[in-house]
Amino acid sequence: MPITTRIDSDRGIRYHTISGPVLPEVISSELAETLSSPDFDPEMPALWDVREAEGSITSGQIKDLAQLIGGLWKEQKPPRVALVVAPGLQYGLARMYQQYADLARKIEVRVFKKGKEAEAWLTSSSSSDPFSGD
Repeated sequence: MPITTRIDSDRGIRYHTISGPVLPEVISSELAETLSSPDFDPEMPALWDVREAEGSITSGQIKDLAQLIGGLWKEQKPPRVALVVAPGLQYGLARMYQQYADLARKIEVRVFKKGKEAEAWLTSSSSSDPFSGD
């Protein structure tokens, strides 16, 4: 499962794009690598584009991933996370992750179908209703 990561310091957004089969351990590995990058800013919001991802992961794996990611920000408030998804199953799984992330660490996650809307939310200062961008 290729994951490409790009840190855009000018826009203030960390971009992750997943294409191919979804494997939670690869996502965890990519995050660990990103955290060690000299360009990494723990307060920088992240946009995960999973529209090209294939397959699905279980609800247990989604819960584990939310807990893992929540644990990465032990000493501070986690940054905002936007998930850009395709309609259908991806959307439902992303909403499930949104709920688990909130329970795990009050991670502010919002699900979008368009990248531009996700970017606008990540760079805005308001904290709007997480379900209004559906």
